[in-house]
Amino acid sequence: MHEFPAFPTKLLNELQATNTRLQQLRSDYEKLRAKPLFHFAQLQALADQLRELQGKYTESLLPQLNPFLESVAQALETVGKNLRANYGAALHEVFAQNGRSLSGHYPLFFSGFFSLEVEVERGRAILWFGHKQEKLASCDQVAPDYLLRKLQDEEQSLGSQLPPEKFFPKLVQAYDRVRRILGKEDGVPVPIISVLLELNFLLQNPRFLKDPQSHHFRPYRRADFAYDLYQVSRHERQELFPKRLRLVVARREQTKHPDKILWVPEDATGKGSVYAQLSIEEGGVA
Repeated sequence: MHEFPAFPTKLLNELQATNTRLQQLRSDYEKLRAKPLFHFAQLQALADQLRELQGKYTESLLPQLNPFLESVAQALETVGKNLRANYGAALHEVFAQNGRSLSGHYPLFFSGFFSLEVEVERGRAILWFGHKQEKLASCDQVAPDYLLRKLQDEEQSLGSQLPPEKFFPKLVQAYDRVRRILGKEDGVPVPIISVLLELNFLLQNPRFLKDPQSHHFRPYRRADFAYDLYQVSRHERQELFPKRLRLVVARREQTKHPDKILWVPEDATGKGSVYAQLSIEEGGVA
């Protein structure tokens, strides 16, 4: 009697893997299609993955996939026609609903100290401090509620987390260290970034000073320093400090070296100036 062969294990494994992949793609698709305006790039990528399966299994396993993919392609084309304008309107709406100002137009939007650079077709965005001054975060989603939460999270974490009256003595200490190293007299301006570097050490928690390992280190970014300087300037106007912070505006030639200058906001609307030096002077508010 002729002996029947065993069912090919390789084929069985391939069928099981395909089924698992299809189930995952279906699950992802159901989540994404609810809001195609905010998941345009992800839907395009998912359709590409389905086309890969279609090319491999059309004849035997997936004959029903072709009309589905045609329908998806038509839907993507419809969404894509006014994608940028519709996205901008949706972003403005979400920010307004949460009491948050938003100006600008695609691809660059502004809210307070922050700017959002969006690539909706690619499903990604960059959150900046200032008008594209300091990069805070790269985002792999463009859903407005996600970007709003990201902005709010960054806003909460900005700065040293010290109130201005406690930060100012640290600033004075950092300035004094830098000017002594440079051999400068009290009140003479010093490089603003040199003060930032000193603050990165002075603001560390005791755990890092006792055991200087990377997981004990708290980064103090350029944007953090800029925000703290803004807070000090605001409180100086109320004459809370015995000494005065003076920021020296960068000259044109200095702006060619962005690593040596720092943008500092002047108000909560995002206006600001670029500075190259700072000093701490006697006499309180000028």
